[in-house]
Amino acid sequence: MFIGQRHRAHLTAACLSPAELVWSRMAFLQPVDTTLTVAPAEYFLEVQGGPLHPVLAEETDWVCVDNLLLAFLDLHPRAGTTAIVEGAPLEARDFHPSHCATPLFLAKGGVLALRTQAGLWLQAFRNGWPVTPKWLETEALHHVALMVAVQLDPHWFTGLPFTIAAVRQAIPDFALAHTRVVPGEPGRVFAGDDPRLCDVNWLRRYLATRAPPSGGCCGQAGADEYRGKSPGN
Repeated sequence: MFIGQRHRAHLTAACLSPAELVWSRMAFLQPVDTTLTVAPAEYFLEVQGGPLHPVLAEETDWVCVDNLLLAFLDLHPRAGTTAIVEGAPLEARDFHPSHCATPLFLAKGGVLALRTQAGLWLQAFRNGWPVTPKWLETEALHHVALMVAVQLDPHWFTGLPFTIAAVRQAIPDFALAHTRVVPGEPGRVFAGDDPRLCDVNWLRRYLATRAPPSGGCCGQAGADEYRGKSPGN
């Protein structure tokens, strides 16, 4: 039973865990950059790049799973699995690929999306429970490798609010050059208690309006391959 989170759990989930997953463990193919938009109790993490590395993706039958968050929890490689990239072992006492998404269990509401070779799988959650079926997005968000949008509950996340200074300080040095931190207005970064969260069609339209950041922040070759086209472009 969950009884709360560590004092800095909001920063670990939003800053440290995704940075390690994407930029140290290289869990997604050809990552381009990360944008982290934060408000006092909300964050919207968006990683541009390619699909989940086959070493991880092959662990799950993504078509058959009903709960995308639980499937993400099952991503931990089998004992003895070799590192995805040399020198970056996935087996570690304090690391799990899904750490960046576990706040969804205690959040007022949120969305999880991750890309496999088949496309981008998405699902919305409220108070830890799915409120939409999992679906495969093929018409928009072609630039997204990983997305976690969450409205946290201060009752469980006692270290809130987010501040820009604390967020930047929590991002590891190896990910700073790849990460853009954007301040957002309360209630406008991601309102997980919005009743429309249960409406897949509304959610698809809302997420599709989030254009990929212009220019990126890492200058890596091949970035345009995953950016796709945003509305109005």
